[in-house]
Order: sequence, then structure tokens, then C-alpha cells
Amino acid sequence: KPFWLKSAAMARTGRTLVVAAAAFVAVCRFRQPAFLLPAASLLAAARDAIDSTAVRDEIGDAAKTFAVKAYPFMKEVDWNSYTYLVKPGSAPAGEWVKAIDKAIVMGASMDPELLKKGVLAHHKAIGATSAFSPVLPQADFEAVVASIGRMIASVPESQTMDVY
Repeated sequence: KPFWLKSAAMARTGRTLVVAAAAFVAVCRFRQPAFLLPAASLLAAARDAIDSTAVRDEIGDAAKTFAVKAYPFMKEVDWNSYTYLVKPGSAPAGEWVKAIDKAIVMGASMDPELLKKGVLAHHKAIGATSAFSPVLPQADFEAVVASIGRMIASVPESQTMDVY
């Protein structure tokens, strides 16, 4: 046989081997195991998942404790006062920006999904207030505190420390 026919036959064989090897790898990669875990193992895994979820919400637990202790103070504040709208001191706006620059940087680094949840929690809490009842419900206060805690936890510790 001429040389070029032998080369073509070898190339077809090589391509066939590559395709076969790729198919074999795909079958090995995507096949399901032939056994099922015992029920006790599944129950233990579910228990561990539930326990780890409970442990992971340290921020929520701390927010609940904080909300319970701070809520009496929240009820004492005159939320209808305009004192909160008055700029403290006489520094120009540029000086205020310099003073809060690290907080702005920290806010820009926060997890956007957590920021959204925090805004929604705050919006819900404000929606539950009125001029006659300006203190938000304790559960909403707890949700706002928890969302702030989660937002702060989403940035590097060094940025949090820069703010303080």
C-alpha cells in the first residue's frame, strides 16, 4: 500500500481510540453508584446537617440576644425628634467624607445579596412604624441587627477594624 493510505488508516484508528477513551471517561465520571447508604448513615448525615446549620447562625443568635437587651432602650428614644437630622459639628462636607471613607469602602466590599436582604429587613421594619408608634417591632429590630451583623461579617476583618 502507498504511504499516505497507511497514514490515513492509522489516523482513523487513532481518532477511534480517542473517541472510545472519551466515552469511557464520561461513563466512569457520570455513572451512579451501585449501592445505597444504610438508613442509619442517612439519618446521621441529616442530623449533622441540622446541627451544623444551628451552629452556623451565631450571628442570628447574637442578634436575638442584642435585640432583647437593647429593645427597652429603643422604646425610650424619641424617634419623632429632628435631632437626628442635624449635622453634628461644623466641619465641611469633604471632612465628613474623609471621616467616613473607611465605612464607605467597607460598605462597597459587602456581599451584595446580604446588602439586599439588609435593605429589605430595614424597609419592612420602617413600614411597621408610624408617627404614633415610631418604634419598630422587636422581631423586626432583631432582623435588622442580624442583617447588619451578616453584612459586616461578609467583609475582611481588616476593613471592619479600619472603620473602628
